Amino acid sequence: MDRINNHKVRSDQFKMNPSGVSPNVCYTLCQKFNGQNCLQKVDVAVIHGLMEDIGGEELIQFVTPEYAQRAQSVFDTLNITKLRFDNVWLVYSAMLPRM
Repeated sequence: MDRINNHKVRSDQFKMNPSGVSPNVCYTLCQKFNGQNCLQKVDVAVIHGLMEDIGGEELIQFVTPEYAQRAQSVFDTLNITKLRFDNVWLVYSAMLPRM
């Protein structure tokens, strides 16, 4: 998301949308590109209330709380200080037999 939204699109005079700038710049400076901000303001408290009404945080969890706790316990035994993109497969391989 960060890479795509910050990459500079090549200039194209025949393009309907802005070109020669990143999507983030177009969004932030929409008036400069004859655009308009059509986002609707959202009351975050209302969203949190709705989430709680229909099930809370568990709705956006990929695993059960029990499984997450077990996985965290196994991870904690590995003495790994930081989970990174370049070590995730090694961590997974180390955790799998212990799960």
